[in-house]
Amino acid sequence: MKKYKVIDRTNLPFRAPIYALLLMWLVLDRLSVPDWVWGSFGVFAVIVASLWVLSFWTQEPTDIFKDK
Repeated sequence: MKKYKVIDRTNLPFRAPIYALLLMWLVLDRLSVPDWVWGSFGVFAVIVASLWVLSFWTQEPTDIFKDK
């Protein structure tokens, strides 16, 4: 599998999709949405979490401050 160069996590703040998914869950709960919306949100949450985990294997961290 091809590795993509990305900025190293030590140079960026850690961003997990947990807070965004939690916020969407709270909004959907507050709006009392129908069950099919909960199902589509669940599928969306699984896809986002899977892509987030997959990114750990497909990215090669690059330190942008290595030369300094």
